[in-house]
Amino acid sequence: MNKYIQEAIEKLPDYSEKFTMKVDKVRLDLTTALNMNFTHDKDMNYSVAQKLSHCTRDSNGMEYKLVIYISSRAPVFTILCLIRMSKNEWSTPVIIDQQSESIRRMTENVSMALQNIGFRSIQGPVLYEYVSGVVTDMDGAPATVFDALFSELH
Repeated sequence: MNKYIQEAIEKLPDYSEKFTMKVDKVRLDLTTALNMNFTHDKDMNYSVAQKLSHCTRDSNGMEYKLVIYISSRAPVFTILCLIRMSKNEWSTPVIIDQQSESIRRMTENVSMALQNIGFRSIQGPVLYEYVSGVVTDMDGAPATVFDALFSELH
């Protein structure tokens, strides 16, 4: 794990209204830059991040949801991709690189737009690395980078 990620994990989460307003500004910036609508999930119960989501369909009619996690610990984000399984059910995250060209391109555009406004992307296998000495609040299990930066408290 690189030094930047370790330092971000060590920072305290920000539960302030100022952080919520910052994420809402990111939502507006993305909407303007990419001509896409995003919903803002402000709930931080057992979470150190807020989420922006965008639902779309690819050329085959498959429905996807891109979920952007924006950490309150540092200006970092990750993007997860879900596939609609039924009316009220989404899949577990799928590998973006294995999805249609339009979904891959959309994800890359979102990532670049976030990087252009000062955020750093954390994607791939590093998200599932365990963080030494860090456990989740909910069950005391060893925490991953994803847990520490985007999901559970520690």
